[in-house]
Amino acid sequence: MKKLFLIVTLFSFNKAQSQISNAQQLIRLHNMSNTANLNAMNNLASGHLAYNVNDKKVYKYDGTNWLPVGSLIDKDKDTYVLVDNGSDNDLVNFTIQNINSFAMRPSRLEFLNTNGSVSIGEQASLANTSNQELNVFVGFKSGTINSTGYRNTGVGTRSLRSNTSGTRNTAVGNKSLVLNTSGSENAALGNYALYSNTNGYENSAIGSSSLGNVTTGYKNSGIGSLSLEEVTSGDRNTGLGNGTLFSVTTGNNNVGVGNRADIGGNYNNRVRIGNYDIQYGSMQIAWSVSSDSTWKRDIKPLKYGLDLIKNLEVFDYIRKTDDKTEELGREIGFIAQKLIKNLNEIGYKDQGFVRNENGTYSVRYNDFIPLAIKGIQQQQSMIDELKEENLRLREILLNFENRLQELEAKK
Repeated sequence: MKKLFLIVTLFSFNKAQSQISNAQQLIRLHNMSNTANLNAMNNLASGHLAYNVNDKKVYKYDGTNWLPVGSLIDKDKDTYVLVDNGSDNDLVNFTIQNINSFAMRPSRLEFLNTNGSVSIGEQASLANTSNQELNVFVGFKSGTINSTGYRNTGVGTRSLRSNTSGTRNTAVGNKSLVLNTSGSENAALGNYALYSNTNGYENSAIGSSSLGNVTTGYKNSGIGSLSLEEVTSGDRNTGLGNGTLFSVTTGNNNVGVGNRADIGGNYNNRVRIGNYDIQYGSMQIAWSVSSDSTWKRDIKPLKYGLDLIKNLEVFDYIRKTDDKTEELGREIGFIAQKLIKNLNEIGYKDQGFVRNENGTYSVRYNDFIPLAIKGIQQQQSMIDELKEENLRLREILLNFENRLQELEAKK
């Protein structure tokens, strides 16, 4: 009975198999040496499988084309994702519009273009051309219309968005170098840094809105938020500190160091260290202090000198603002409160010292150089008068001696 059942089962299976025609086979395996041989086959139904010996891939026939198994593919078959390439090298390959664009390998993402450029972000490097070499654009619309510019780096939303032919620019931050078109070799780090630059070159901006309004200026360097913010066409300016050189737009070759240090207009070749709140400074060499009459008003001769100097009290002391001052030694100078008292005694106020918002005083020691000169001049006048008087007295004494000798001779 068991043998009879087995015979009937085998007969039924063979009968069912024989009813499947070649045109309607569910699965059929082919072993081909290349893809051309696959394409040469015809009258195939969708679903046929073939193994390509050369590239070691399995292909599936969809009724029109042979497609690699293990891939995602779009409707027109020109964009697809392929896992591995048959060599067990742990690869995920991305082909877009029949261009092998990038691949994922262990610990890295490779961009497979021929010009070495990288674009990440919506509409980043949207106008990409073969002329773009070694560009890196990361962020929404970063380098979006760049056409022939090369060796640029833009990181941040709209960084280098308008760049077309500028080269060797570096922009890091939201809208940094956003309007640059042909300017080259600029460096912008910070939101809106070098925002308005169009074709200025070799500018360096570090800080939010640093050099934000420069358009055609070149070789400017701004470090600090809002540093050199108003410069438009000025060149070779250097600002170090928040808001430095804020009044300069077209001035050239100026230097500002310190918070809102400014030269007060569009001048050239000027240096300003610190703002008007600075009350202490030191330098290895002597400074040249402005003394032009155009900087002064209510000019009048100094009426006092020696009479004040002889009453000044000079002290030596240890400064309390630094724990290490004892290591540097004692200082010599005035006590501001006593100096003010001396000035008030002769009817002068607000001279030789500065009082800050905290109520503490600082002495302008340079003011005492002219005072000392005035005192020396007054003293010299006194010396000259004494010399003249001494000569007169010596002449009188000599006359007395001569007369005395004459009287002695007559005896």
